[in-house]
Amino acid sequence: MVISRIQLLPFLKLLFLFASGCSMAVKSEQIPSNIQAPQWGQLQPGEYAVGYRDTVLFKSDENFSYFTFNGPKPFYVSIWYPAEEKQNKPFMKMEDYLNYPKNERYTQLYDSLTAAFHSVNLQYGVRINLANGDDRFAEDSVQLLYRDILQTQTAAQRNITPFNKSFPCILYHHGAQSIPFDNNVFCEYMASRGFIVVSSSYNLPSQWTGGLKVSTDEQFNDVTDIDFILAFAGNMSGVDKSRIVATGHSWGAQALLRHDNERSGKLFKCIVSLHTTLEDVPIEYAREGWPEFSYLFDNQCTQSTTPSFLLAPYTKFTVEEQDTLPGGETRTGKKTVSRKPGFIPFRNNMTTPYRFITVNYPVKHDGFITCGNLRFPFCEKYNLKDKEEIKLQQKWYEYIVELTYKVLSSCTSNKEIPSSAMDDDRFSWELFNVAERK
Repeated sequence: MVISRIQLLPFLKLLFLFASGCSMAVKSEQIPSNIQAPQWGQLQPGEYAVGYRDTVLFKSDENFSYFTFNGPKPFYVSIWYPAEEKQNKPFMKMEDYLNYPKNERYTQLYDSLTAAFHSVNLQYGVRINLANGDDRFAEDSVQLLYRDILQTQTAAQRNITPFNKSFPCILYHHGAQSIPFDNNVFCEYMASRGFIVVSSSYNLPSQWTGGLKVSTDEQFNDVTDIDFILAFAGNMSGVDKSRIVATGHSWGAQALLRHDNERSGKLFKCIVSLHTTLEDVPIEYAREGWPEFSYLFDNQCTQSTTPSFLLAPYTKFTVEEQDTLPGGETRTGKKTVSRKPGFIPFRNNMTTPYRFITVNYPVKHDGFITCGNLRFPFCEKYNLKDKEEIKLQQKWYEYIVELTYKVLSSCTSNKEIPSSAMDDDRFSWELFNVAERK
């Protein structure tokens, strides 16, 4: 998620407060995702029904203050899991993901965080015109469209009975200024195919900045937050602790890679990065903008030994071009060019086994997550002026989800990445610090 301030108050009118439970309760027949879960597009579900539950955890060694709340730092955690036949429960709607357990101790914090969740959806999933990235839609049409988005059915059912078996686990880390379920289609898809997925809020509202704050105390950081959620995930019933992998988007991917360098005990079988944004910048700029990644630039990645798969897209941009006409007259025009990501900052690291994966289409930064494709089911209903680009972004998002599944399932089963993935011409692979393919 692109880093920007999120003003909470303008979106308080959008709050939808729901009652929530967090116990697990049961068997669902395979559903045709493209019919009952419109955000899935053409993605096909696996053999399991998708269960969902959520909870709030408190990190006792870190304090957090927000107006009337002062106490242990809370983490709002979302869990998707493979489930059995459905009980007589409805499929969740998008708005149901905002229905976290509420407690009188942190009512004001809950309300502000819920407003921020809505704000993120509107800012990155609804208002942006994908055709040019600049135009914003009129407020009245945005509200109507967003109302429909909130009512969109998902593939998950709350608190249904988990399948009685151990499964590999995905720790998902969202981007800066983002939310635990910003990639809910990915999480639902993986659960249907035999993964438990654990996601959490890694930033909280700040009464001082009016937005979301990544860390709350100087002695703590995103690495200690990952430790906390990872310990929770590893102790969950049904999680095979020997088969935990990680996937992150943007800052979330950066945080997971940093965690790998700072922790000697390796619990992740592999890390999949969904566009850190570091792949696209010269090393000098990366040094200045991301000083916490000095280990990357200084070739001191002694702890970074977890196999890491870095996905980044081609980028398109406009440049000015000057032509000389007969007679010496000059003419200035513009043209669109494409650039392949260089993964330049990561090339200083001679330790981590990387697979650099170029997505052979200019997928938007937020097109790597569900949030960037929220309008997909409503292209025709609202005759969206960027609908053709929305459809293309959705198609490539589905390709990315399918590829990520192949990577994660290979890592958790100790198998080679299938040639069908590495030879797929929609993606270009480069092995770095990895033995060449035989």
